[in-house]
Amino acid sequence: MKYLFAALILSALAGPAFAEETPKQQCERIIAEAEKGPKQMVAAGNLYSRGGWPGVKCVKRDYVRAFELYAKAGARDSINGLLYDLEAKANQGMEYARIGLVKLQARGYIWVDVEQVR
Repeated sequence: MKYLFAALILSALAGPAFAEETPKQQCERIIAEAEKGPKQMVAAGNLYSRGGWPGVKCVKRDYVRAFELYAKAGARDSINGLLYDLEAKANQGMEYARIGLVKLQARGYIWVDVEQVR
């Protein structure tokens, strides 16, 4: 369901005016417009947290940047979703998720004992 929501946001931002864009160009535009408003911040945060969208890898995953964009947009649900996903993936043994949690903790954004994450 959350992927459908992200796809709806991205399609709403892309709209018919940008139908000529390639997926890579759409990604670049969304990143370039990230600071223009809350909707753009959430869309860019989604790209940073996933590294793109299905079939299109256009940015390096950056959980700190995603968290910062969600926070600026006031998107608490997106922040909670990001943290929940990172914790779940870290508990499954995915090192990149644990590293993401460590980076968020180092910046002072979260206060958890990352060492307790399996």
